[in-house]
Amino acid sequence: MRFKNIPNTIAVPLEGITVEDVFSVLAQTNAPIWLDSQVHDEECGRYSIFASEPSIIYRCFGSVGEIYSHGDGWTSVGSPFEHLTSLFEATMESDWFEAGDKLGGENIPFLGGWIGYLGYNVNAHILDKGTYKPDELGFPDCWFAYYPASIVFDHIENKAFIVTYFAKDMPIASSTNIPAPPRPASPYTAIERIQFLLSKPKEFLYKQLSALPASKFTEKHLQSISKSETNSFVEMFALAAERIREANVKQVHLSHRFSFPFEREPVSLILDMRKYFPLPFAAYIRLDSGQAIISSSPERFLSISGRQIIAQPFQGLYLDDASQTYAKGLLENKADAVKADFMDFCAPDSVKSVVSDKPQKIGNLEYLSAKITGELKNIGNVWEIIAKAFPSPAAIGAPKDKAISIINELEQQGRSIYSGIIGYISHGGRLDFNTAVRTVLYAHNTLSMQIGTDISADVDPQLQYDELIEKMKRTLTLPSNNMKNGTDKENDER
Repeated sequence: MRFKNIPNTIAVPLEGITVEDVFSVLAQTNAPIWLDSQVHDEECGRYSIFASEPSIIYRCFGSVGEIYSHGDGWTSVGSPFEHLTSLFEATMESDWFEAGDKLGGENIPFLGGWIGYLGYNVNAHILDKGTYKPDELGFPDCWFAYYPASIVFDHIENKAFIVTYFAKDMPIASSTNIPAPPRPASPYTAIERIQFLLSKPKEFLYKQLSALPASKFTEKHLQSISKSETNSFVEMFALAAERIREANVKQVHLSHRFSFPFEREPVSLILDMRKYFPLPFAAYIRLDSGQAIISSSPERFLSISGRQIIAQPFQGLYLDDASQTYAKGLLENKADAVKADFMDFCAPDSVKSVVSDKPQKIGNLEYLSAKITGELKNIGNVWEIIAKAFPSPAAIGAPKDKAISIINELEQQGRSIYSGIIGYISHGGRLDFNTAVRTVLYAHNTLSMQIGTDISADVDPQLQYDELIEKMKRTLTLPSNNMKNGTDKENDER
């Protein structure tokens, strides 16, 4: 096994510095990313990751891939999975799955590598699944950047690490017709910004943080939904139930986009959302184009460490206690579909599924969860695994192919990033992606939010519409909405 380089990690004394402090400075740098775990437990919420100043940026629109690095750019036509495979092979370890066993030292999940997202539209490149619908919001279908430097917070050990990775011997070979990128630049531009942050007194940090305007949402944003829109949603859900019965489908996850004017910086929204809606797989990405993605996802699409793979779908509980049995049935369908995907790339005897029947609560979200685990077989490339599992049945339905067909018929708008994935692929044989639900997109002073709900054959269309609106309210829970004297009024009434 040959490493291109050994990552360099520097332990940082926190001395009262918080993740918000770091974000307040890095949010103003180039293409900043914050992968944030707000539920601090060993399995889901141990780490938060910051990165900025990437050395390579890849994005695609349809079949056109674009690479930018150090002022140079290339384009290539083809599948984004071909392009991403080429970039992975050019920048990561040759035996990536075993790389973590050779590193030793601190158990840090991100040691430099690729961070970004796959939007729902890349589904059209996988075995011709789905019909391509251009993103009306202008977001790339796929966006990934190579970050040679990052800062990682360990919330359990209360430690922070500055991590750098500089590949001095990056190969030129490429497995596709996309040009091989240049070597990643020295990470010191990003490191200097982080060290600048850590060298400043706490008063400076909070001054930076307080300069970010608070976001404000009120009921008037929901009042902008017309009666005709409401009726069309209910009709769509009723038609979906009919299609489900005709096609013998277990369930379909249907969604609709809502948009609101937003005159503030999107960084204010992620700060508010993490305070009042803490979840384990949150993310903030500010693209090089200025567009932003704010995700508060409770769901893990895939996590890989060496040969071990995990998925953690969930099912929200919204309306009343009687819905719990129904919700568990929906979650079991999702878990079965994920388990079927795992059989394509895991040793069959290793695939296990556990569906909890005990409700859990995080912030204002009550939910049931499942965990699917497996051990990977010998397989060529990590992107092959992602392609086989994408998109998550949790945000599509089951079986996936039939559910996608119903989605393509009934949803008039493209999904953009909704039901895609957001996360990282790190040096050292690790990756972790959420499922991009409860995700807000910012562009041109407008917030757009796709909200979905699970439809089955015996659905009550009006009840499902009520759930859709409830999800929107909870995702945008802010002090002006639900908080009174520091208490969550909704939870008090339960």
